[in-house]
Amino acid sequence: MTQETARCGLCKNVTDWMNSVKKSTFALKKPIGISESTGKDLPDQYEPFPSPPDADRLGRETWTFLHTLAAYYPSKPSLDHQMKTQQFFYLLPSLYPCNVCAEHLKDELQTNPPKVDSNVNLSNWLCDIHNEVNGRLGKPIFDCSKVLERWKIGVRDLLRQESLKESSLKEPVEHSHIYSSKQ
Repeated sequence: MTQETARCGLCKNVTDWMNSVKKSTFALKKPIGISESTGKDLPDQYEPFPSPPDADRLGRETWTFLHTLAAYYPSKPSLDHQMKTQQFFYLLPSLYPCNVCAEHLKDELQTNPPKVDSNVNLSNWLCDIHNEVNGRLGKPIFDCSKVLERWKIGVRDLLRQESLKESSLKEPVEHSHIYSSKQ
């Protein structure tokens, strides 16, 4: 694992993810296409797939992807990376399956272009866009000052950091035995 990967909150749990995939509803009951008794071809042995997403689910999952993309975006992206990110956001409305949502995003991009010069600016820009959508839908507005806490640091990590701060304020643990010259 590279140093960059080790710092990535998304990448550090790859093993857990792979184990969950093995246990998921998509796991095979039997090898595809071979009957144990006859050896003849069988239809796929996957358990039923979930229904396709409705507009609400598609929206939630798209926002999750976009906010995560912004949170893990470089703090100082190259000009090439900035250009590709801008292209991505301008292409998204032409590819998005919800036409109403796509039109709203297209209109928003004309008046409020993506801020791609840093992860903080991209995250805040996206949070503002998301809040505009939430306002139109009568949903709660998110405090954009907490956007990186929500999408990169995470509540568990914040609680862990607070716990470490509190424990570091207590009496220090004596570790001199580790450095003892007697061996």
